[in-house]
This record gives sequence, C-alpha cells and structure tokens, in this order.
Amino acid sequence: MLSKVSPRFNVRFALFSLTFLALLLGMAACECPKQDSEAPKSAMNDTPAQAQKAPAEKKEAPSEVGEVAQETSLVGLYIQFVMQRLKDPTQVDTLSTMYQGTLQDFVKGVDAEHGAKLNQAVLDALAAIKADKDVKVNAQRAEKSIQRALLWTWLDGLAALQTNPSDVRVKAELENVQKMLPVLAERRGKSTKKGRIYVEQFKASYTLLTTSKDAEAIRKAAQDLQQLTYKLVLYSVQYELIGLRDARGVDPVKAGEKQVEAFLYYESLFDEHARRQADSAKTLRAELAKTPESMDYELMKTLLSKDFAAECAEIPLDQLGW
Repeated sequence: MLSKVSPRFNVRFALFSLTFLALLLGMAACECPKQDSEAPKSAMNDTPAQAQKAPAEKKEAPSEVGEVAQETSLVGLYIQFVMQRLKDPTQVDTLSTMYQGTLQDFVKGVDAEHGAKLNQAVLDALAAIKADKDVKVNAQRAEKSIQRALLWTWLDGLAALQTNPSDVRVKAELENVQKMLPVLAERRGKSTKKGRIYVEQFKASYTLLTTSKDAEAIRKAAQDLQQLTYKLVLYSVQYELIGLRDARGVDPVKAGEKQVEAFLYYESLFDEHARRQADSAKTLRAELAKTPESMDYELMKTLLSKDFAAECAEIPLDQLGW
C-alpha cells in the first residue's frame, strides 16, 4: 500500500523540479556554439585604445613618373614620350606626333642657345626607326636627346642663380623643367637601393630655392641641387656602363641602347667634368665613342671616381656593382 504524501511535500517537490530544470537549461545554453555575428573573444577583451592600435595598411609613396605622366606640362609630355617608347618603339608616327610642338620647340630653343644639334639628333633617330634600322637603339637616342635638353636647361639655371639669386626669368625656366629631377631621383634611388632619399632631398632644396627671400639661402639651395644632379647623372652613367659591360658580346641590341644612354647622360656631365679636369673629360668622351668591346671600363671608373670624388663620397662606384 502506498503511503500518503502530504500536499506540502508536493509543492516543495514541484518547486525543486522547476529549479533543477532551469539550471539544466542554463548550462545547455552556455554550451551552444557562438553565432557568426559575435565578436571574437580577443576583440571583446581589447580595450577601445588597444583596438585603435591595430596596424594600418602601409601605403606606398606615389610614383613620381605616374604623377607627372598625367600632366600636359613640358616634362609630362616628355614622360609620355618615354612611356610610348617603352610600350612600342616601332610606332614611329606616334612618337613623331608626340615630339612635334611643345617638345620640339623646347629642344630647338636649347639648340639655339648652345649651338647644339639635339633636335636633328631626335629627327634622325625617328627617321631611322621609320626605316626599321636599330629601332630600340634609335628610340633611346631620340628620348635621351630630349632628356639632354631638359638637364642642360636645369643645370644652366642652377648655375645662373648662384650668380644672381633673384633672377625671375631663370626661376621660371627651372620651374618649367624641375619635375624631371624627382623622376630621375626616383629611378636612381631604386638602382642604388636608397629608396626615396634623393626625391626628398630634391624636394627640400627646391622648396627652399623657390620660397626663400634670402639670397644666400637661394645660392646654397642652388648649389645643393646642382651637386645632387651631378650625383644622379653620375650614378646614371655608371648604371648604364655596367649594363653595357655585361651586354657586350651577348646582346648587341641591349649593348647599343646602353651605350647611347651612357653617352648622353655623360654629355650632361661633360661641361662640369671639363671644368674640373679637361683632359679626363676628353678621354672619357673618346672612350664612350668606342665599340663596347674596346672600351676601357676600369679607366672610365677611375676617372669618374677621382674627378667626382665629392659626388662619389656617399656611395663609391665600386659598391654599385662596377
């Protein structure tokens, strides 16, 4: 026979059962997998200050070439000419059209001032391309002849400002060609593994040159830019001569391109080299006119290292793979 259970016991048992059931349901809820929308535990534990310290994505500095190539300035048109040469040097009609007008007028002006024949060099090179003769070499000759005119104007202007820092006409001429320098500085920064240091040096000195009212500060900025330009052109000559040395007897087309580049870069240094050591300048120019196989590379390195010792102080030419 079953014993009787009091009503009070039934109430207590029911309350105990409900409490135990609620406990079980709570434990089950804790074991459920987290929803996708939940924040990760580490993020939940981070304080707002810690969350803000997450490393930002590093942005590369904009390319000097890319920026200038979008412009219709003198240097912008030159960079577009360069890009077309790199894309397809056989499109001589396109190259010719790009040269006509602003670029050609500028080169003619440089010729008239210096008694040079850079415009004729460009036209002869384009005619050779049209005749399918040494296309890549002549495309380089056309491009570097234009660059020679730009660098000539730039270096002339810097020299003039050291004599007359307040010459407004010269400052306008420099402004017309100055964007050539950060482009060259960027390229040489890459080849010397110096990054953007030369670009930043250029920008700092050029800003001082164009904003200062103090004559001595302008002279100093012009001198700094002049030495920086000599250094960049010197490294460019060295860079092309290394390529020429390595391509001789292996890749005649590349060797031809490198010889044209080295020669025309050196032409931008020639006047300064002749001022420092006339005989060395004549010797080096004669070496650059020889065939790649007969050039004396050690002699050229020795002459450049000795006569441009200040420019080579930061990075001796031996450390650049020569």
